[in-house]
Amino acid sequence: MNPYSRAALQNQIHLLGDRFGENAEALRVADRFVRAFPELAVAYAARGVLLARLGRRADAHADVAHALRLSDDASVRYTAACAFARTSTADPRDRETALDHLRRAIRTGYSDLAEMDKDDDLHALHKVPEYQRLRESAAALMK
Repeated sequence: MNPYSRAALQNQIHLLGDRFGENAEALRVADRFVRAFPELAVAYAARGVLLARLGRRADAHADVAHALRLSDDASVRYTAACAFARTSTADPRDRETALDHLRRAIRTGYSDLAEMDKDDDLHALHKVPEYQRLRESAAALMK
């Protein structure tokens, strides 16, 4: 009912982008999310992942950088890792940045290792030895 409801916008982005693979449409919603909530790091981080999925590397990195200026919390770091993992398929140098964001996310409280393993946005990292070591270390620490 409220087209500017934070929860509704986040839900639309999730459903359109993650469930239905309609990243261009999800990006339009993310643009509205950023306009409605310019102070929210998660808005920029979510849009950054969508931009990365659409191959817009520079724009994705700019949104992630802005998100990280607004917040350094674990969920924002995790989303930054997702964006950089996506762009690492076009530029392998982004892989180390993705891993660094993932390390920082885990250090600051991100703990859903099962989600990491099935997250399509992190797919480019799943077979990378550094990811495997990070995953194993995190699992050992969380026991």
